[in-house]
Amino acid sequence: MYYRKNLYFWESFVFIQKLILLIINVLIQQSNLDLKVSCIAFVLCIYYLVIISVSPARFQSVCQLEAYCYIVIIMSLFLGNLTLSPEAGEGSRFVLGLIMYAANIFFVLMWLKLYLRAFLNEKVMIYPQFAKKMSRFSRLLRDID
Repeated sequence: MYYRKNLYFWESFVFIQKLILLIINVLIQQSNLDLKVSCIAFVLCIYYLVIISVSPARFQSVCQLEAYCYIVIIMSLFLGNLTLSPEAGEGSRFVLGLIMYAANIFFVLMWLKLYLRAFLNEKVMIYPQFAKKMSRFSRLLRDID
């Protein structure tokens, strides 16, 4: 299971969050994009604050990754909305796009680091000789922290 045992209900909380986002997306018309972005960002901010305070996942690194994911989503929502505004010039759209791409690339790199670390830890527990071969790579991952 992905979540801690005392938070067995957390999947229900995630389902309710997705249901609220779906309702917002369906009920608010596309012509009122600012209101839609604000409502979605508000729901995601609440969920972010709950994740930070509760830490529902078994591993702290997963909670940090999920929290960073919500920060990137909220930032992308607002920056994407700014790029769609008629007042935004070409230069500002380019800069906002670069900021969004940089944040998303950083998130993907953090996810890969977490995934590789989990993969290596699993291999080390199953194959002790694999640990000897990968010790240099493991030291490199620890140095990144």
